[in-house]
Amino acid sequence: VLAAIAIPNFKAARERANWRACYANQKTIAGAVEMYNLDKNKRPSKLDPAFWEELKTGGYLASLPSDPGQGEGTTANYYLVETGNGIACKMHGSVQQDIKGELTPPGAPADVGPSNSGGGGDGMLRGILNKK
Repeated sequence: VLAAIAIPNFKAARERANWRACYANQKTIAGAVEMYNLDKNKRPSKLDPAFWEELKTGGYLASLPSDPGQGEGTTANYYLVETGNGIACKMHGSVQQDIKGELTPPGAPADVGPSNSGGGGDGMLRGILNKK
């Protein structure tokens, strides 16, 4: 009986941790891109493998981030956007939640799915991701 209660809780906690880690990665990438912009006086048009390598070798990133929960080598899930901090994830969306990803947030109702429509569940998503 205990396992039936604990396992779903562990799964939900891991999913929330993946979302938080992805958002932390986005903030780190945004900071690295901003530092690059200030140093080079140019903004990249996309996050391609050559630019990732330039961020790493230039000392803007210590290592290339992987999308949490998606495995190694998922740096390509991150891309530039015109809103918010300028970075979003194909799987988790953006930190500001104005861009949705392919995954449904843990514990979210069906109307907060992977669309950019807003769905009315953004406040709930913030509550879910801020749970301790």
